[in-house]
Amino acid sequence: RLPIDRVFTIDGFGTVVTGTLIDGELATGAEIEAVPGALRGRIRGIQSHRDAVERGLPGTRTAVNITGVARDELRRGMVITMPGVLRATTVVDVRLRTVGALAHPLRHNMHVTFHTGADEANATLRLLTSDAVGPAMETWAQIKLETPVALVRGDRFVLRTPNDTVAGGTIVDTAPKRHRRHHAPTLAALDALLSDSPADLLLDAIGRAPMTDIATLSATVPLDPPTRASALAALVAEGLVVTFGEEPAQRLATAAWASDVTAQADAAVSDYHARHLLRAGMPQEELRARLRVDARAFTLLLPTWPTLQAAGAHIAHNTFTPMPSPEQRHRVDALLVELRATPYAPPAVQGIDPELMAYLADSGAVVDAGGGIVFAADAYDAMVAAVRRHLAEHHAITLAQARDLFATSRKYAQALLEHLDRTRVTRREGDAHVLR
Repeated sequence: RLPIDRVFTIDGFGTVVTGTLIDGELATGAEIEAVPGALRGRIRGIQSHRDAVERGLPGTRTAVNITGVARDELRRGMVITMPGVLRATTVVDVRLRTVGALAHPLRHNMHVTFHTGADEANATLRLLTSDAVGPAMETWAQIKLETPVALVRGDRFVLRTPNDTVAGGTIVDTAPKRHRRHHAPTLAALDALLSDSPADLLLDAIGRAPMTDIATLSATVPLDPPTRASALAALVAEGLVVTFGEEPAQRLATAAWASDVTAQADAAVSDYHARHLLRAGMPQEELRARLRVDARAFTLLLPTWPTLQAAGAHIAHNTFTPMPSPEQRHRVDALLVELRATPYAPPAVQGIDPELMAYLADSGAVVDAGGGIVFAADAYDAMVAAVRRHLAEHHAITLAQARDLFATSRKYAQALLEHLDRTRVTRREGDAHVLR
């Protein structure tokens, strides 16, 4: 991270920013992002202590020549970083200490100026343990920023009023929810965030962002790779963290969260089965939305659910089988008799429960050709076989030929051929249909 303290242009080079590199390295040719603002550019050149270098190192004063970003798009206080690893925030949890020479107590909901790195923002101070704090006191607070600031946990800050510096402290959370004041469990959780243990820091970050990946975790909790790997291995060995998939696309979650989401998935599918006895299962996308996980996370989670299995685009219990009632079974048998009586010109299906019709199609008893035309499965199979034999001999089949082949009407022949096209058995060429 390079907090910008100056922005200017140099003829023939373009935009240049300067600052002290506080985390990681910057390399010539690398893609960068300016936060807040999500502006993307590329490093054209780097200088450190007036010497051109290929890499900027942490702790050094650094000037970076950037292409793709105009000077007037940047400002003092923005942070140059790698794309996607840093987010701006408008609310932070902090451990706050007031200065010893504080002239007036800090009060709940008072307005202050928040300073960190090279940035500043107007802010509102929310005290979580009291209505006011006096000189040389420590307390927990939440600070609401009027404009976004790029921060990570552990960053230092200062609070000022128009005339004085009144407090400073440490950022402990950059994406908190609004807290209840004087709430003991909240204060205990904040106390835990002060731990310097790499394992504690990682466990807390994973708990706050389930199914996170290594890159995001690394940006949230800056640790050197060996320390991070060792701490994660310890958390996994203790059963506190579980991994999903393989690196580099591996995801991480706490064991408690994984257990909870498994129970949620089981309960959601059970409820779906109870409401839809004839359906193959709950649509995967509906379950994913219910669990509020992204598509990649859902794909990784699914094989770990012991009671559930994928059934096409659906999720069902391992022991679940759609089963019509005796009354529905009687209606199904009567319908199949009607369809088979005139197999190539079946009567229109009317008055049947859509759920029951979906069950018949899913179970393979009927084929819904669209447009209200439903064939018994055995009749449809016979028609497909006959079309294939015709195509093997004649290469193509027209609508009129299909009509004559089954001694049926144009309506049924057209429904059959269009269904074969949709299911990629055939394709249309002009007025005829040929095998794919």
